[in-house]
Amino acid sequence: MILKGLGIVYHSMSTEASAPIFGGFGNISIIAITTVFILVLVLLTIIEFLFDKLHVLAEKYNQQEIFQKLKYELMVLGVLSFFIFLLDAGASKASSGFKTSDFFHAFEIAHIVILFIAFAFIIQAVFLAQYAFKSGT
Repeated sequence: MILKGLGIVYHSMSTEASAPIFGGFGNISIIAITTVFILVLVLLTIIEFLFDKLHVLAEKYNQQEIFQKLKYELMVLGVLSFFIFLLDAGASKASSGFKTSDFFHAFEIAHIVILFIAFAFIIQAVFLAQYAFKSGT
């Protein structure tokens, strides 16, 4: 069944590649789409479970402020990653040459530097929290 207005092709029980989905994803098999979608849902569920456990630990040891700052840092990295994704997707469709410009590469480098700074911040926060737990403060 083809929904021509949206560019969606649906094959029941077909593992073959189909026509473009929403006109932009190319020929992707239904099995690949389903597998990746399920894996993303499982990963997000695991991450949510871990954050819930970390929240309980932070409340138990009175470290909510560090926990909130870690969540904020991860949120900022997520927003930056999404912005880079949008720039990358937009640059691949446009012929402006922005993807090959120095500004695009500088933005990617800044994103990687911020990522490593966030990792260092998280590692430092874990060590400081561990020290605080041991010292009883």
